[in-house]
Amino acid sequence: MLTTGFETYCRKRFLELELEGINADHDSLFAKFLSNREREDSQLRAFEAEAAKERVSPVHKLVKDRRIDFGNWDNCKMAYNKGYGIKFGEDIGVPSTHLEEIQRLIEHRDRVVHVSPLLSKVGKDDVPPGRIMFANRQYAAKAVKVASEFVQALHQATLRLKE
Repeated sequence: MLTTGFETYCRKRFLELELEGINADHDSLFAKFLSNREREDSQLRAFEAEAAKERVSPVHKLVKDRRIDFGNWDNCKMAYNKGYGIKFGEDIGVPSTHLEEIQRLIEHRDRVVHVSPLLSKVGKDDVPPGRIMFANRQYAAKAVKVASEFVQALHQATLRLKE
């Protein structure tokens, strides 16, 4: 649930920025999230026309069509960087351990969904025995704190875009 909340917040805030009058860098987003063929002049005009027909911006259409997967750490990080110039490692202001922990949460959610809901070990299989973490109440409390701090810091970074 925490990872889904992270994904939902990041998607919603990304779209809210545009509604607040902060325009995303369309060209950078298109270069990253559309295929080479889609970026050809006629295809790009068709994509933009389709967005206009749906009464949404091209950036909103990218998100709506799930071209940007905010549940994927690299996609989410790249979208904020390319769209709004926000670098998670530099502009958010949380410790790198928080960024690593969120990535672990996303990986764990993916393993639970795609492998088995009974998996309780958080992280990769190649973790040394003394460093293994399990999805228990203690870990959940830590994860909630880390995710909350990240979301609050990301929100503050997006508010600075208005300045």
